Amino acid sequence: MNIVDGAANSCWLCETKVDGNAIFCHGCGALQPPKEQDYFRRLGLPRRFDLELGLLDRHYKGFVRPFAPQRFKDKTSQEANFAERHLSILNTAYETLRDPIRRAMYLLEGQDLPHETAAMKFVDDFEALEKAEQPCAVDRLVAHIERQTEQALMEMASAFRAEKITEAAKQLAYLQQIDLFIVDARIKRRELESK
Repeated sequence: MNIVDGAANSCWLCETKVDGNAIFCHGCGALQPPKEQDYFRRLGLPRRFDLELGLLDRHYKGFVRPFAPQRFKDKTSQEANFAERHLSILNTAYETLRDPIRRAMYLLEGQDLPHETAAMKFVDDFEALEKAEQPCAVDRLVAHIERQTEQALMEMASAFRAEKITEAAKQLAYLQQIDLFIVDARIKRRELESK
């Protein structure tokens, strides 16, 4: 399936005119170099936050199949290189869209995220983390914060569905602060365990 938008190009191998959407040359069948493309379009999916992960998995498996390294053993090194690049881009697209926070970041690329506002909600939690003297105290703080993750994800999904981009950006900033807190908590826990 070809989903890249673009004008006709020339095949790098035989110089036949190739549709900008083509992955393989119409004339000689050579694999064409990957083109810049939105991750959703690359995987044949609608550009939205709500994704059915099973559908994402099926599309990913279908799109990577033509680029399997064994298919390029007897091809030119250039085609093998292109196949490797196509696979790398598809893997990055898949990993980005599979993770809800990375998917939201991708959808909100270029949007200002209100990090200071989100960080303010964590002032007391970071202070409690700083004062924690036992690993179990850190575990309790992490459990408390992790419970907020599911609610924030639901609110972010709702904001995307309602096309309230500013609200989605606020929830994303909040989720990123949760991630930062959890990283800091893991470091603090290791420090406490090593004492």
